[in-house]
Amino acid sequence: MSGQLVLAIDPLSWVSAADSGFTEPKWGEFVSNVRDTVMRSGRSVAFCVLDDVLANPGKWKNAVIPAPALLDQDKRARVEQLFGPFPALKPDTGALVIVDGKITTADSREELWRAIATPEALAAGIDTVWYVGKNFVGTWDGKNLKWTIDR
Repeated sequence: MSGQLVLAIDPLSWVSAADSGFTEPKWGEFVSNVRDTVMRSGRSVAFCVLDDVLANPGKWKNAVIPAPALLDQDKRARVEQLFGPFPALKPDTGALVIVDGKITTADSREELWRAIATPEALAAGIDTVWYVGKNFVGTWDGKNLKWTIDR
């Protein structure tokens, strides 16, 4: 799907998080709450393990990979082969963000949201949740649920 974003998690790499330098609040923001943040991007979102993304090269041009510094060297090399070289990572980098071939990092929820949000999502604000499918778009701003369906 054009513009679709994949949230690609690698839970096996997270076993090293205890010694990584992540603070508990930042860890929670990027591992537990990242699902909520990507749903505010204005994009269709796929939820996959990183191995599935690597097994399907070319399927996604937009991706969020939480805690990228925790990836082992093999996975990191495979991700770089697929998307391009990583920018410098700190031990507690929140997420690797790939949007239309541009690779950046995010260290806060707001930074992540701004990096992945469509112009429509930026205009609506971070409090709006988006449900985007092949022929529909739904938004929820905490008060109003709106649907647009293309038939």
